[in-house]
Amino acid sequence: MIVTLTLNPAIDTTLTVNSFKVGDTNRTNFIRRDPGGKGINVSRALLAMKEDVMTLGVVGGHSGRMFIDLTSQINMEMTWIEVEGETRMNFVVGDIETGTRTKIDQPG
Repeated sequence: MIVTLTLNPAIDTTLTVNSFKVGDTNRTNFIRRDPGGKGINVSRALLAMKEDVMTLGVVGGHSGRMFIDLTSQINMEMTWIEVEGETRMNFVVGDIETGTRTKIDQPG
């Protein structure tokens, strides 16, 4: 079994808009939330290679509980330690018209 450590998890939220306009109201036509962070990404890659993997990590606050809910959909063994503070949230805005993606990451 391979054990990964996720000390800086994130909820990765992807939004798409038809044409992103800076300084204006943009309406999304798609939203998706995924558990993220390097440890989770490595664990998912190992699962895809049919490896036994266990993930250990820390989460906090309301967003940490949301993170745990999102990870419960992944078929691997996980142990989360709850700490003070909030698990970070990252955002990607995808512009369909230009094909660009803009990332906004919270500090860990």
